[in-house]
Amino acid sequence: RSDLTTARALRRRRFDVAIDLHGGPRSAWLARLSGAPMRIGYRIAGRSWMYTHLVERPADNGPRHSVLNQWDLLEPLGIEPCDPER
Repeated sequence: RSDLTTARALRRRRFDVAIDLHGGPRSAWLARLSGAPMRIGYRIAGRSWMYTHLVERPADNGPRHSVLNQWDLLEPLGIEPCDPER
């Protein structure tokens, strides 16, 4: 019930973009219900349909800071990746 209240509040704000930094079922659902015309999230089985722009999760080639993973979600907005060495 509180999720529907939250979703209504999000929709009233008329956001242009929703970025799901978490990727869980609840955050994906709230991104979808937000009404934002651009919804960005990770390509995850069973949830990808809730987004308009999908981002692949990096291959598991070792530890990677969560900030770098989330930075990938900005790519559909044309924002260049950061240089972690700077």
